[in-house]
Amino acid sequence: MKNEIHFDDFGFDGKLAIVDGSSNHEWVEPTITSLPSESCVRLEIVANDGEGDEHARELLRDHLAENYLIDVPCDFRDEADVSRAVEEVVAIRDRFLAGQYAPLKA
Repeated sequence: MKNEIHFDDFGFDGKLAIVDGSSNHEWVEPTITSLPSESCVRLEIVANDGEGDEHARELLRDHLAENYLIDVPCDFRDEADVSRAVEEVVAIRDRFLAGQYAPLKA
């Protein structure tokens, strides 16, 4: 697999895939999860089926797990703090969906 990894919608409105240089791909979608036990709200870009070489697709899934997951800390006892964390995660998700595909981790 070539190192060239990018996101592409393949002309489908509302669908997005992570693609390697050999055109192996995994469809992706953002998920937002509240995790009170970890005191955070999580945004994760997850793979959801695809096509191509299974090993290459596994590398794409690993790339997502390593680079496209972010936890925003919050205190679940404070409703305002939870709202702030959710708003922050939604803003990050919206930027991603608008085409800012930079890794979520700094």
